[in-house]
Amino acid sequence: MEAPPYAGDPTFERLRRSFQPADLLPELQAAGVHYTIAVEAADDPAENESLLATARHHDWIARVIGWVPLADPDEVTESSTHGRHRPDASWRRDLRCPGLLPPGCHQPVLVVGLVGQQPEMRPMNPPSGFLRRTPTRRFRDRRDAGRVLADELASYRGRDRLLVLGLARGGVPVGWEVASALGAELDVFLVRKLGVPQWRELAMGALASGGGVVMNDDVVSSLRITDQQVRAAIDSETAELQRRELAYRGGRPVVDPRARIVILVDDGIATGASMLAAVRTIRATGPESIVVAVPVGPATACRELAAEADDVVCATMPAAFEAVGQVYNDFHQVTDDEVRELLATPTTGAAT
Repeated sequence: MEAPPYAGDPTFERLRRSFQPADLLPELQAAGVHYTIAVEAADDPAENESLLATARHHDWIARVIGWVPLADPDEVTESSTHGRHRPDASWRRDLRCPGLLPPGCHQPVLVVGLVGQQPEMRPMNPPSGFLRRTPTRRFRDRRDAGRVLADELASYRGRDRLLVLGLARGGVPVGWEVASALGAELDVFLVRKLGVPQWRELAMGALASGGGVVMNDDVVSSLRITDQQVRAAIDSETAELQRRELAYRGGRPVVDPRARIVILVDDGIATGASMLAAVRTIRATGPESIVVAVPVGPATACRELAAEADDVVCATMPAAFEAVGQVYNDFHQVTDDEVRELLATPTTGAAT
């Protein structure tokens, strides 16, 4: 079978990273459009204009419908590169379907119609958007969230050398469910918040196992935190990291992520600093790829992580994000004993 005209095209790669198959509009029969895809707008208008301009200059795009304001889908206007027909009423009804975009989402979307055989779509890290299933999803507890997240990661099931790293402590129950469902090996990864002196609940950065550090320069600058204070915080948290590593692992060695597909799992992200520290630390070890997977997080943090990870999967991104615990019925503090018990309980995965 002849390869479709967009095979290997970098622009198509950019588009296909934005949504999975469940987010595709139904196939259109008219105008030679085999199917359509919708890409949610980024916060940066320049990114949106760049994507629109790039899409208009490819033969495999039969029609660039343009940025559609979802608040009023009937106002669809077509910007055609091939003189195709306007979308009809049935297409506009499809745009309102709940499966396309989250309920209540009123951001514009770029809709393009592609020609040729429908390509394989798989979840990948998007350059200007990312996977969002629904802004209103709730979870019974972390184990339930892990099972939901495993469904979102189904394309990784059975992949060779797959490694799930649960960020301690809350990410371990979530990660155990993900590893079990995907047939992956599970290990723990530690990240500690670097708190502001005299106000430790406010994070000025994060420290990961292996020494990876991510600092919030805005916080450090605005509060005039000195290099000596930063060093003291790092030294203190390094000691705590070492204590927890010993407590969780006992005599077990650290699993080497080199040349492996690493899925970093937490029970959610707020600022994303801890996860970013984990991504950068793991990246330095030479993995095949890094996937960030969380049940919940704000859109801004997920977008920032998408710039560094190879794939970002977030099961729900509430429009009014307040805290990770807002989507859990049971969000008790995970204990060291729970972490040890889960790490000692085999998943279906094993190192290959």
